[in-house]
Amino acid sequence: MARSTAEPTRLAPITRLRPALPSIPGVPAIRLESKVVSPPVRAGSVLRRSLLERLAATPASLVSVVAPAGYGKTSFLAQAADESPHPVAWLSLDRHDDDPVILTGLLAAALHQVQPIDPSVFEALGGGDQSPWSALTRLSSALDGHPSVTLFLDDLDALGQGPAVDLVGSLLEL
Repeated sequence: MARSTAEPTRLAPITRLRPALPSIPGVPAIRLESKVVSPPVRAGSVLRRSLLERLAATPASLVSVVAPAGYGKTSFLAQAADESPHPVAWLSLDRHDDDPVILTGLLAAALHQVQPIDPSVFEALGGGDQSPWSALTRLSSALDGHPSVTLFLDDLDALGQGPAVDLVGSLLEL
């Protein structure tokens, strides 16, 4: 039997299947998909090694970068998410997310991509009172016992200074 001199066929790496995205009141499914997946790191991007090392040395559970438009915040966060040794939940924000109910749903959906979140969190958002605080409390309880997750919030400054930003602060305190 003759040996082949051709290179062996390399299989593509197996990627972890993400859980199906839940329904979030006020957020179309197609928009939701684009918000909870980190962008790919572009070839030729400037690698900000010193910033990446500083971030890696910090036990952060939430990461957001503030700088003027065009300074590469999203590129840096994508690099940091790509190099993180911990599971990363990603959420890209914009001015349409400046609502506590929508933001709570988006936070839960982002974290759901790392590890499935109890459906009661999403049910609380779709309920009659649509209380983000009830859903936030359930989200916090659902996260207990989960592996260390780092939440990357891209464009957090798009939310302004209202109740949605207060909600992010409350999540950190829970």
